[in-house]
Formats: sequence, C-alpha cells, structure tokens
Amino acid sequence: MGDTYFIEKINCAYCGKENNLGKDDSGYEFASLYPGIGWTSEHGADFVCEFCKKRNEIKMEFRAVKTKKK
Repeated sequence: MGDTYFIEKINCAYCGKENNLGKDDSGYEFASLYPGIGWTSEHGADFVCEFCKKRNEIKMEFRAVKTKKK
C-alpha cells in the first residue's frame, strides 16, 4: 500500500486550462477533509477536463536533476 496524494488543481493536457478538482461537489463523505482527487501509485487517477471534456490520466514522473555544489 502506498501513499495517496490529493491533487486540487491541475492543468489539462489537451487545452492547458486549469481544472479545480478540489470542489466539494463529489458527494464523498470525506471531501472536506481531503479536497481534490486522490492519486496512488497502485491505482493512478484520471479526470475529465471541465472545459474541453477530454479524459486526462495523471502520472507521477520522477526525473534526475543535477545537484548543486556546496
């Protein structure tokens, strides 16, 4: 079992507009405690853009970056 990340705002991959996934209109009992859509490594997450109505998949990507010298 992994960690769950709650994403409140994310831009659509198609139209680029910001979607507010933290609205409390889901009817979910704990929506006020955990706003947004839950993402886990086991199940992932997706959403439909409120503007262009296209389905987006949310992925967690890791990338290597250069370390700064101290």
